[in-house]
Amino acid sequence: MKWILPFRYISLVATAFSMIGSIFLFYLGSYKTYTAIVNYFQKNLPEEYSHLSDAEVALVGIVEAVDTFLFGLVLLILACGIYRIFVLGVSQPDNEQEASNNPHSNSWWHISTVTELKALLLEIVIVILAVLFLKSILLEQMTWELLIMPLGALFLAIILYLFKKMPH
Repeated sequence: MKWILPFRYISLVATAFSMIGSIFLFYLGSYKTYTAIVNYFQKNLPEEYSHLSDAEVALVGIVEAVDTFLFGLVLLILACGIYRIFVLGVSQPDNEQEASNNPHSNSWWHISTVTELKALLLEIVIVILAVLFLKSILLEQMTWELLIMPLGALFLAIILYLFKKMPH
């Protein structure tokens, strides 16, 4: 069985491309933020936002940037989690004292199982749905169809709650 252990390094491919995707999304989020600010001050507003005020158009641009940053964070956390679990094989510190003395002691970094990684990613998906709902409210008039997103987020939050309550 020891012969299979070196194959865990294949997960470096997923780690590397997740990191590249994360960096690219951080760049796109920065570009969207810059564009929203420049468009606001130059009064260069897109035609599809003609029913919104200048401040509301800027807010939509910033919300789109936040959405992009959040997905970039998802990829960053995924890359770090895959690397930590499969390549390093690092487990959680034995006590809180050891964890508090570690300068890199962030709660999101203490991912030691695939289950913890899934739970963290599910939490981020819920936040992304909330951001998308906010963007939809800003762009469209309130309709019953828009309630699908917050209901989906609520459904995922209930699943996450039950997921965390289950013994592993």
